[in-house]
Amino acid sequence: MRSFENGYLESQAVTHGLAQSLRLIDEFKDSIEHLHGDFAVADLQEACPMVSIGLIRRILQERRKQGSVECLGRGPKARWRNT
Repeated sequence: MRSFENGYLESQAVTHGLAQSLRLIDEFKDSIEHLHGDFAVADLQEACPMVSIGLIRRILQERRKQGSVECLGRGPKARWRNT
């Protein structure tokens, strides 16, 4: 019985962690939508240090494919803009 309880508590912790991560991603996506003017990946990293650079890039690429942001250059200094 004890191992079942430990397994249950571990699964609850994982589920809670996943829910927390998904909430962070949703909040980050919302914050991008409300940006005015041009912004860089570095600006997003500074504003949201809990979000990894890889996730920032992935979300921006998804949003670019959807047509909700556009990239205004190339490389680390590239600027982005909501459309």
